[in-house]
Amino acid sequence: MNNETPKKLPLLGIPYICRFLKPHRKVIAVIIIFMGLGSLIESCFPLFQIYAINNFALGQNLGNIPYFIAAYIGLLLIQGVINGIGSYASCAAEVYVDRDIKQICFEHVQRLSLTYFNRHGVGYIHSRVIADADKIGIIVSWNLMDIVIDVCYLFGISIIMLRLNFTLGIILIMAVPVEILITALFTGLMADENRKVREHNSRITGSFNEGVTGAETIKTLAIENKMIDGFKTETLAMKLAAIRAGRFKAFFNSSIIFCSGLALSIVLWRGGIIASEGVMLIGTLSVFMNYALSITAYIQALVGTVSNLIGTAVNIERVADLLATEPEIIESDEALRRYGDIFDDANADAGNADAAGAGGASDPGLDIAA
Repeated sequence: MNNETPKKLPLLGIPYICRFLKPHRKVIAVIIIFMGLGSLIESCFPLFQIYAINNFALGQNLGNIPYFIAAYIGLLLIQGVINGIGSYASCAAEVYVDRDIKQICFEHVQRLSLTYFNRHGVGYIHSRVIADADKIGIIVSWNLMDIVIDVCYLFGISIIMLRLNFTLGIILIMAVPVEILITALFTGLMADENRKVREHNSRITGSFNEGVTGAETIKTLAIENKMIDGFKTETLAMKLAAIRAGRFKAFFNSSIIFCSGLALSIVLWRGGIIASEGVMLIGTLSVFMNYALSITAYIQALVGTVSNLIGTAVNIERVADLLATEPEIIESDEALRRYGDIFDDANADAGNADAAGAGGASDPGLDIAA
């Protein structure tokens, strides 16, 4: 069974799937606006910590506690409503895009020539139409939401940290480009290994499907051992590729954690000196510690999302490869006008009516050979 390796797409195939987003750009805009706004609100919550420590912990301005609580709860409620709308839009985007891709792929498969089905197993085709479409639907909904949340939060706390203390803010912000550079270095390596894993998994799915649907033929020809050997070969190849991909991912995540931990250590050291000199209040230092931990968590979350995009690049490439496949036998324009195609019965009915009106006589103007 000939399951060709799909052509690599630039930028992990993200520009390619943008064509599926155009009909739902309003939903995508809602995701970006509302989840971004909710994330910016999230970045402001530690400021309440500054006010509480610098005032209430020292027994000052205790009369403002009711207003403080009301403002905090009010902001929580606003954020909850905003995040709820953004999450609903993400659900809608996943369903809409998933539905569109499956419909487009299904209709395209119906128009392909029989030779395509001779070269590709049922499991392979089923995986393209169902599994790959599901992966892409998740990318354009939940992964998009995660990216918006992480980027907007990092942007928000960067502005706040620079205003609170420029030196400490710069120290934490410097960790971001270093981690982006590490991500760029590992992107290609992890994408190649994940591509191999997905391709082997696709072949295994196809072999398993053939073993079930063609069990009668396999037993008749007594080729059970041959099928088992081929299945073992593919599973071993997938195992080795998955181990290599896991090693790259482990080293990648370890590098990110090291950079984040190093930045946090510098903030602890430098912030302690500034606080001991009386230049910075304890509340402000505690918020910097909060932001230092948060920036590490959000960068790791962003890295995890990028890893998912890398792993899903092959799904996009396989859908693109399927849709780029042209049928070897193409219906003539005359036949399509008179009889339509598999998805258009109206033209076929009209053609039958014309034939009936002619008393069943053949139409000499129709070139059947075409």
